[in-house]
Amino acid sequence: MNDWDDDEFQAFETAAGLYGLGAQPPVKQPDVFRVMDPPYVSWAIRATAVGGAAISLRWLHVAPEMFVYAVAVPALVFLLWCLLMNKVSSPDSDAQRGVKKGNRGGGAARQKKRAKKRR
Repeated sequence: MNDWDDDEFQAFETAAGLYGLGAQPPVKQPDVFRVMDPPYVSWAIRATAVGGAAISLRWLHVAPEMFVYAVAVPALVFLLWCLLMNKVSSPDSDAQRGVKKGNRGGGAARQKKRAKKRR
């Protein structure tokens, strides 16, 4: 990369139609949407910290057992909910590759053929 001449590389980018694309603001089109990371992971980390602190206080004999039931158990339930929501909201690997649900490249037919060959 250090051997590139900036003028030559700029001419290459201009010829390819790529020069200046990074400096332009993104085009706002109705069919384009912004991909965002859901906040569920950060929420789950916070719930883990709260539940861990409540259990630590119980182990140190600072807080009563009801404190753990009142704080740590709801934090655990909230943690599980956040993990479930994160799993549901993230696309599966087939959707990322553009593979339809019925055509995954393997399937029952291929497994049956393999089983027949093994016999």
